[in-house]
Amino acid sequence: MNGLAQAREAPGTPVEKAPAKVLKDVNEVICSSSGLKLKVLLAEIEEELEEISDQFQDDNRRVVDRLLDIYCQLENPAEPLLAIVVEDFVGLVQSYHIQVSRRLENSDFSASDVMRTSVALTVADRNEGMHHLLDELIWNSGCLSSKSAVHQWQELSREQAGLRSQSVMNTVLEDEEADYDTAGGNHSRWLLPTDEVQLLKRIAHGAFGAAYWGKWLDTDVVVKKVLTNQHESRNRQQFRHEVELWFSLNHANVIKLYGACHENNKQPVFVCEQAIHGTLSSFLKDKPTEEIWGALYTAAQGLRHLHERGIVHGDLKGNNVLVCDNNFVKLADFGLECNC
Repeated sequence: MNGLAQAREAPGTPVEKAPAKVLKDVNEVICSSSGLKLKVLLAEIEEELEEISDQFQDDNRRVVDRLLDIYCQLENPAEPLLAIVVEDFVGLVQSYHIQVSRRLENSDFSASDVMRTSVALTVADRNEGMHHLLDELIWNSGCLSSKSAVHQWQELSREQAGLRSQSVMNTVLEDEEADYDTAGGNHSRWLLPTDEVQLLKRIAHGAFGAAYWGKWLDTDVVVKKVLTNQHESRNRQQFRHEVELWFSLNHANVIKLYGACHENNKQPVFVCEQAIHGTLSSFLKDKPTEEIWGALYTAAQGLRHLHERGIVHGDLKGNNVLVCDNNFVKLADFGLECNC
């Protein structure tokens, strides 16, 4: 929960309020992560993005345009400039700068087409997450406006998500067996080389699968190993169906699938993002009612995304709603045998 949300008080409770800290000029704010002034750091983000060539430049531009618009509003505030609003904004700018800098460092990295595509999709997912955080900042601030066209990002994101999903489906070979012939050079976009995924610690085990903490591309992930007999055509078809379905989804409130591994004589695995705060059931223990309802509302956004694509969650319960970084609530295990 960010500083703005923490500053709220329970309704109806008389509390003596401390005077809100006010800043005179946002141009004097120094970012702790870089030692740069906020305006300079924003300019550096723009410069670094120009050096990165990928398929999501338009997505990147929309995030930067929103950051710049909010900065302009803080530079010319209609009301006293609250320090808590600026602090939350600085945190988001610094977080995005770290993402961009890491991508710039790895931009010359030699990788397969599959790996580059998977990384690009991860970038798009993180951009969408940043959009949601900016929405929350504007909503909670009480002084920022979302009237500018740069803040109307959701319709464009939905359209692009649909195009990506269609592209994924078009790349899947009609011949099922060809999907697993890794020597043929025709790979689905979700296929990851097994030697790029590292299993660290088993965290769950069931009759049909096991889950592990793992690493992929220096990213902390969850690796879900499928334990069904892959010599049976029915099981291979089920795995392929679940991968295609999951990989085609792109929503901030659905656990992201980075890809999957399926090589001859090895059990297939799903590689997805971690939920560092565990299940929603455990996360919401002793939380105030307002926060519980807010979490359920965001989970419902993910459920709506599934329903809009004709997907019914077959096992909706607290343990299959997870809490990720930045307290993002996300749906999981809507078509998998292993519930983790």
